Order: sequence, then C-alpha cells, then structure tokens
Amino acid sequence: MDNQTKTLVIEVAKAAIKEYEQQKQEEHRKRHDNRLRNIKLLLKNYRKFKKHYEEAKEDIPKLTEALELDELSESDFKIQSILANRKRTAAMIVYIDRMLEIYREECERAIYPEEQRRYQIIHDLYLSGEKKSAEEVARGHFLNRRTVYKEVDKACKALAVLMFGVDGVEFKKV
Repeated sequence: MDNQTKTLVIEVAKAAIKEYEQQKQEEHRKRHDNRLRNIKLLLKNYRKFKKHYEEAKEDIPKLTEALELDELSESDFKIQSILANRKRTAAMIVYIDRMLEIYREECERAIYPEEQRRYQIIHDLYLSGEKKSAEEVARGHFLNRRTVYKEVDKACKALAVLMFGVDGVEFKKV
C-alpha cells in the first residue's frame, strides 16, 4: 500500500470513529432525556398510581383467591393479567415513595434554601392530596411560574439519579 492510500485509509478510519462516538453520545443523551421524561410522567401520574396502589392492596388477595378457587379458563388469564398489573403498580409505588422519601431527606439537609424548596415544590405540584397549579405553587413560594418549572427540572434530574442509579447521570465530555 502506498503512502497516499495509507493516509486516506487512516483519515477514513478517524472519520468513522468520530461518527461512531457522536452516535454513541447522541444515543446516551436520548436515553437520559427519556429517563427525565419518565420521571416527569411518574410525578404527573403519581396521584393516580397511588390511588391504584390503594385499591390494589385490597384487590390482590381477592384476585389471588379467585384464581385459586376457579378451574383454569379464559377469564383466569384476564385475572392473572390484572393481578400482575396490580402487583407491578404496587411495587413501583413502594419504590417511588422510598426514593421520594430519600429525596425529601436530602433536600431537608441541604445547605441552600433553593434545594430545600425543591422538594416542597414537587410535593405541592404532584404529591399532596390537594392538587395545585404551577401558578398557585409559584405564589405560595413567591416565585415566577417559570422558576417553578426550572425547579421541577432540577428536582427531576436529582430523582433520576436516585431512581435509575448511574444510568440517571448525564456524563458530559470535557
């Protein structure tokens, strides 16, 4: 192979490696964005999940008993599906509640008042029994409505790390 061909092969290889690294970074960024979106979806639907969980605590024993009494039929498969769904939701709500408790404790121990306020904003918007709008939360904390959403974004990043571990961290190339 002559020098010109060798140089061309090296340049093409470098370009291919660079493209591969960029695709890898983009894929990682998309996964991270999906995790943040998932955290927001979990928070937005928290009250519904919690209600489902409360019903599931009562229904799981009844559904299990119904499965044990009946002969195997088509309706049993539906009951099994409902039971599996109820159990998954119950497991998720227990996990989410635990991570939210850890986050609350972290926020309460924080040095900066903004960090302490973040959990309260999340609580007011998504977790409390009384549903509040972003405007109401903003007024209650003497903030701009946009600041409330920025605080939610920051809280979701912290919750992503708690809920997804190292996969919830967005690593930036230095």
